Amino acid sequence: MIRGIATDLTLSECVADCSAHQGDDMQGLRGCVRRVLPAAAQNWVRKGLHAVGLRRYPAPQLRMILQFGDEWQGDTSRSVDGYGIAADSAFAEAMLSVINKSGEFGNMTALEFAEQVEHSVVPGGAILAREALTGTAVACASACDLTLFRPNAGLMYVATLPEHRGRGLGLSVVREAIRAANAAGFPGVALLTDDHRLPAIKLYLKLGFAPETGGDRALEARWRAVLDALSVQDEQIGKSGLRPPDGPRT
Repeated sequence: MIRGIATDLTLSECVADCSAHQGDDMQGLRGCVRRVLPAAAQNWVRKGLHAVGLRRYPAPQLRMILQFGDEWQGDTSRSVDGYGIAADSAFAEAMLSVINKSGEFGNMTALEFAEQVEHSVVPGGAILAREALTGTAVACASACDLTLFRPNAGLMYVATLPEHRGRGLGLSVVREAIRAANAAGFPGVALLTDDHRLPAIKLYLKLGFAPETGGDRALEARWRAVLDALSVQDEQIGKSGLRPPDGPRT
């Protein structure tokens, strides 16, 4: 238990597990700790990592939320020429292949995939885009029921193979995952992302996701930098729930 947040591993177990699998690879450690600990616990755990000699710990991931509400009608489905996009009940092997070949998430093992996606996906929430001619999976997204995101569903592992990007597949698979979460009765969908993933954040904003900062000034500053990089207008920033900037903007 970390400040009221239940986790499956203690801090020492988490660090030991990461070290056993990743050695001194900080990128591997970042992914491991982020997968194990909720964002709310990541600031606190930095002190523990310092104590075992790991001085550089990454900032918490950015969080976004889409709330359905009574008025939510869902997004309009759009087909993509040459591809079929649908929920897939036998998704595990194909989705894991897309995730690993996308180059976005490193190399995920089958066990990690089972723990994070396969065993937690909501009904109809494993979405694959396949080439119509070959049936090859080229893009994916999943809506999952994970403690980290409750009471909302979690949008997990949105990925498209590099040679199939720029065709709207990411938007289409995310739409279907959101629809599945809504049909399953969740009040909304939450996700974690990184500051540098500007194309993905632009997609999420387009779909109605809003930044969540919990009033944290550091997170607000990071979000403002991201939104500025995307040339998001001030009125859109206001809708996101971010506080007005300190002083004039240039």
